Order: sequence, then structure tokens, then C-alpha cells
Amino acid sequence: MNIYGRSFHTLWGGNVICPVMYPDLHDYIVEEGGMEELTAALDPLGMKVSVTTGGGSFFVAWKDGTEEARKAISGSARQTQEDIARVQAFVTFLLEINDANGVLSREALVRAAEISTAIDSSAALRDSLSTVAMTLAVKNTATDHSRISGILSKMRDMGYLKLLSKEREEYIVTGRIDLFYDMMEHFASHIGAVEMAVQREEQGSLF
Repeated sequence: MNIYGRSFHTLWGGNVICPVMYPDLHDYIVEEGGMEELTAALDPLGMKVSVTTGGGSFFVAWKDGTEEARKAISGSARQTQEDIARVQAFVTFLLEINDANGVLSREALVRAAEISTAIDSSAALRDSLSTVAMTLAVKNTATDHSRISGILSKMRDMGYLKLLSKEREEYIVTGRIDLFYDMMEHFASHIGAVEMAVQREEQGSLF
């Protein structure tokens, strides 16, 4: 499959293309005319290639103002709300361990050993670890290490981390974190609308 096809299917599958996760696809979009080609392919489908506020991370979204977009957003309100809560718990926990930059940003390194060292000297952090493991529905929580490994694996599966070293359990944060921050901002400014959409979904309303 050529780079256009790989880019299209990567985006269509709900992934975020960034320099960390897909450096070649990112270069194609930014430097090799990929944005124009992908936009032309997605436009008839009512979709578009969007870029996160900070720039550099690309994803597929519905075209603005369409009825399909409204229905899709309303229909996914509950899932969006739950996803935000899960990722927020993880981000907050990492910042409790190391908040040198004040924010968890793309390309930040996440090391299991650093987390383990931090919780060994703090009962509060160990409690936070347990809370995050529960929030992410980590199955194996018998030990601190299993909780840490489970949390990092979950975040990798969700696309927020890329594994750098399996042996050392070292990860790098991907551009999906940029999309998360955009979602957080949108959620904060439209919280009433999101909550109403969730309530309608719980009541089984049709859109």
C-alpha cells in the first residue's frame, strides 16, 4: 500500500498522525501534498482532515455544521465524557510524579521505573496509582508493578503512548495528547450541551 493509502486508512481508523507515532505519514501530510490529496478524498464523505490547536497532529473529523456531524457528536457524547475522565486521571497522576513542565506534552518520556520510585516514597501516590488503575479497568492489580504496567499498556492501546523499550518499560507520549487537550477545552466550553446529549442518550432518544 502506498503512503497515501496508508495515511487514509490510518486516519479513517480513528488514529492521530503525529511525528511520534507515524513520522513518515506526518511528513507526507505536511511536506508532500498529503493534506490536499486526503482532503479531496474525504470531502465527498462529509469528512475532513483536522489539525490540533497546537499544530502537528492530524485526525479525521466531520465537516463543520453538517447534520451528520451533529448526530455523531451527540451520539458519542457519553463515550467522549468517559474517555476524557480516563485520560485526565492518567495525566493528573503523571503530573503528581513529575510536573516540571506543568503539562504532559507530546514527546514527553514516561518511565515505569520513575513511577515505581515515586510511589515507593509516597503513600498518597500509591493511592493515586490504585485509583488510576481502577479508572482504566486494569485487570492485574496484585502488585504496584502490575498496576503500573497495566496502566501504561492501556494508555498505549488507546494511542497516547508509544513503546520505546519493552525491557525498561519506557514510553513516549504521542500527538493524541494534543487532541485530548482540544477535547478538554471543547468539553469545558460546551459542558451543558454534552451533559444534555448524555442524558438524551440514556433516555434512548433518537436524533
